[in-house]
Amino acid sequence: MDFFIDSGRYLLPALAAFVLGYCLKSLIISQSKKARTPPQAYLINCVNADSIALNRGETSVGRSKSCDIIVNYDSVSRSHAVIARKKKGWVVFDTLSSGGTFVNAQRVEGSAPLADGDTLTFGAASFIFRTAESIQGGRSDEEDYTG
Repeated sequence: MDFFIDSGRYLLPALAAFVLGYCLKSLIISQSKKARTPPQAYLINCVNADSIALNRGETSVGRSKSCDIIVNYDSVSRSHAVIARKKKGWVVFDTLSSGGTFVNAQRVEGSAPLADGDTLTFGAASFIFRTAESIQGGRSDEEDYTG
């Protein structure tokens, strides 16, 4: 019995250190890959023409600080919508927002596909959806994100 207690004193901290190291390694590798991933689409703000990169599989939009894109309009719900890249293209999901999500002035009921140039409206905030291919023009996104 004493053998198990004595060995546990050393094995459990060693196991904990191993698990912690493995988790940190995974986190660092994940962050470095994310930093090199060029955006696949953009939202262009209709008011000031600011461009917001969409470089995740799913991007949440709303007033909440936990959202990926924060839109500080009273007409925008805390968790208003999610923009996702699927196998067949981009889709916007309305997350039961009070102000509604619209694609080209058509209210989204559940989800709606997105195409380059579509106007997305969250409450009173409007954005133009653009794919990366359509706005690359004279510059390469690969140069911007690989160093």
